[in-house]
Amino acid sequence: MTARITEFDTSSSQTVLVVTDDVETATLWVSLFEQKGWLIVSESSAHALQTSRLLTPWLVLVDVKIAHAERLALCRGLKSINRGVLLMLVPLNQQEIAESYEAGVDECIVQPVNAAFVLVKVMSWMVRLQLLGSNNFALEAFI
Repeated sequence: MTARITEFDTSSSQTVLVVTDDVETATLWVSLFEQKGWLIVSESSAHALQTSRLLTPWLVLVDVKIAHAERLALCRGLKSINRGVLLMLVPLNQQEIAESYEAGVDECIVQPVNAAFVLVKVMSWMVRLQLLGSNNFALEAFI
């Protein structure tokens, strides 16, 4: 899968990186977030770190079906190079959820999930960041 950048004015849009290896899933997330006027980039897990480094998105949504250890490594890598919010869709498994938070995930969203629910979660993170006055908010700054 290659990066797909939509036609928006990047100076006024928020950049969201959607990490997924499934074309149908990518299409769903991109179309949903485009409706909000955000600049959306969809990338495979293999290229997510490089794309995140180049774009510095304010939010990364990870929705990949790879081994748990690989998901954790991906999240650690994303968090080490990006100060944006990191959301991950995960199976209902308390151990995996706990390990995801330890890997730097800001919020785990348990699957199966309704796309509208994910959109509400993303919008609530945007409101939090706007209230704090910075789209590059890092939770570590307050710890």
